[in-house]
Amino acid sequence: MNLFSGIGIKYLFLSLILLACYLVAWPKESDCAAYRTFAEHSRDLTRASSPIHQKRSTVCKEIWFSDEGQIRLHYRIESAGSSLTLQPREKRIDVIEHLDDMCCWMQDKLFIAPSGQDFTQQTRYFAAKEGTYHFLTQNLMAQQATLSLYRIPGDALPEQGLMPTSPPFLSGQAETVALSVAGHTPSFQAHEFKAIFTKTN
Repeated sequence: MNLFSGIGIKYLFLSLILLACYLVAWPKESDCAAYRTFAEHSRDLTRASSPIHQKRSTVCKEIWFSDEGQIRLHYRIESAGSSLTLQPREKRIDVIEHLDDMCCWMQDKLFIAPSGQDFTQQTRYFAAKEGTYHFLTQNLMAQQATLSLYRIPGDALPEQGLMPTSPPFLSGQAETVALSVAGHTPSFQAHEFKAIFTKTN
């Protein structure tokens, strides 16, 4: 009799545990409906969410790459200020930076003296009132840009905010400029460029 009572209590206790698990853990139809509503609302929120903006000042981007695997070249993008926009789009986020009072230095070539110690560089420089940098594609676009080409000593770009003491050997205005730093070799294009050559000694 005591054995039967002990087994009965165990079964009763086990039944209560299973019933509690069912009530707590097993999803009800109302729970499934609430989850579906929440998931749909989250997707709508992601699709329709407004972009996030961030203001930044004194922006500088340093870019290094190898020229044919032998010489390391240096690009630098500077701007007095920028507005960073993060725009959710489906499963990704577009990041676009609008640059104000921007300029860009690009080392085209490095020339080594016969001694093997002294360097000379051919460097491209452009400046514009504003530009746009797309992080996903790594493209920089600017309009109404002033473009100059320099030959300056050394293998380092001029310090940030400074210009070379020697004048450029070529300068002019471009309607638009486009710089892509995606891949192994950056590409640069200047559209409707009107050049002026400068005599150098």
